[in-house]
Amino acid sequence: MPPPGPYHDAVQPEQRRALDDLLQELSAGVMRPFAPHAHDHASWSAWGAGLFGRPWLEAPFLWSESYFYRRLLDATGFFGPGPCRWVDPFEYLNAAELGDPALEPDLAALDDVERLPAGEQRRAKLLASLWGNRADLGFRIGASRGQAVPGQPAADAWPARSPCTSSPGRTTSPTRSPRTS
Repeated sequence: MPPPGPYHDAVQPEQRRALDDLLQELSAGVMRPFAPHAHDHASWSAWGAGLFGRPWLEAPFLWSESYFYRRLLDATGFFGPGPCRWVDPFEYLNAAELGDPALEPDLAALDDVERLPAGEQRRAKLLASLWGNRADLGFRIGASRGQAVPGQPAADAWPARSPCTSSPGRTTSPTRSPRTS
């Protein structure tokens, strides 16, 4: 195994293990259900009936993508107690993307959608949704801060200033509560 990458210390040991386990499961294992203590275990067990125990690539893409992100949140401590509770592991990527001045024209174009006739609104909203999915930073993970490399621990692709770290010289965020819309 290669030496630890530059982001190795930005992740707590239990997160590192969980991320590495998830990486191993994705690359060589089969989908596992959540532990019974997970708050949404029953829901995912029902939704994943017939899929657990099979390779990830055998599951429908949209289902496996949703399950992957839910598993990723679990691995990073999003739902558990501690400094990572309700901390979005992609916040640093989203903040960088949304802070990019080049995004302004695209966002400004959406301002006029409500003034369109109903039929054109539906089309514009559908196209905006597709654009948002295409622009989803999940497809660009590793491109700006860390880079996942085969054989490298998954935690090494974590941002150097993870809000969940307790390492000296790193930023630590207090417990956050979920945002409501």
